[in-house]
Amino acid sequence: MWKVPVDGSPIRGNPGAPVTLVMSSDFECPFCRKVAPTVDGLERKYGAQLRLVFKHNPLPSHARAPLAAEASIEAFRQKGEAGFWAMAQRLWEDPSENGLGRAALERHAAAIGLDVAKFRAALDSGAHRAAVEADRKLAERLHITGTPSFAINDYFVSGAQGTMRFKRLVDRALGPHDPPTKESLHGAGKPAAQPGAAQPTPAQPPAAVGQTG
Repeated sequence: MWKVPVDGSPIRGNPGAPVTLVMSSDFECPFCRKVAPTVDGLERKYGAQLRLVFKHNPLPSHARAPLAAEASIEAFRQKGEAGFWAMAQRLWEDPSENGLGRAALERHAAAIGLDVAKFRAALDSGAHRAAVEADRKLAERLHITGTPSFAINDYFVSGAQGTMRFKRLVDRALGPHDPPTKESLHGAGKPAAQPGAAQPTPAQPPAAVGQTG
């Protein structure tokens, strides 16, 4: 069973939450933007019981997504979690050239108070390209082929699903635990995670199909 590493990734919420929602996302993906309010609602509902972890997965069809991902990492480096999520919110507002083009990225950086000279240098040098590629390769190894995709502890969700779909799986992750179902990665016949593992997901989860970017 694959274990999704979360160390070093942007996190929002209680670090010790019993449920971790790992989001594999693309800033140019319209469905990632569509599902954002659903994720926000889950965070409000579950509070300290849920934390959100972000993973980059810029799709090949989205030419502006890789540089946008690099921009968000630079915001993370300069201003931590607050910087990343402030940049992410702006990036999702407009997936066009006006929102994700190079000039737009620099405007976003200035708007959230980044050091624009350092921001520009990071994008020019490709300082964060390897970090984006590492997340993308992780998604590839997990057979995640579309965005958004989510791991909710040992459950997998593909696409911009409705609130009730997420809520049902978060509730199951919180327990008491029912016998494994087809939606549970354990129920797919995979071995149980080792004690203390981060967020596990299987070597071959369901393909990310349907509502994707």
